[in-house]
Amino acid sequence: MGEIQKKIRLFDGQWALVLNPFTLESKDIVEGEREIRVGPAVFSLHPGELLDGGVRAEIVLDDDQGLLLRARKDAPHPTEEDKIVTAGTEVLIRGPRRFIPHKDVVIAEKRSSISLSEDEGVFIQNDDSGVVELVRGPKDVFVEHNESLWNK
Repeated sequence: MGEIQKKIRLFDGQWALVLNPFTLESKDIVEGEREIRVGPAVFSLHPGELLDGGVRAEIVLDDDQGLLLRARKDAPHPTEEDKIVTAGTEVLIRGPRRFIPHKDVVIAEKRSSISLSEDEGVFIQNDDSGVVELVRGPKDVFVEHNESLWNK
């Protein structure tokens, strides 16, 4: 006799990543595939499906926060319609916004702006060119997708 599956409830603002999702077309699971299920929804997992990371709340970004996203495979751009992010490409999205990732996009890092006062500064390296630049305050600095903080 089969194992009894609990129902998974996703409320508004929640999502879940399902590995090896079941498809009606093939009436079977698709091994190695991923599917994002967004609430409100109630479902049970088919045999072979796995819930990766449990039920998660959507990400809410303030105006001084951002997410560095990395595409695992070609995927729709998270903020620009009719644009594709190619596999391996990184994209930075900024708040304020609510965000649920695409099935082929991984959140690489959460970033926040850095507020520099008059006598402060940070070194920022451009990852494409390797050039390191000193940025001095007073200003708010947001490290872009192709930049990183550099320690002297």
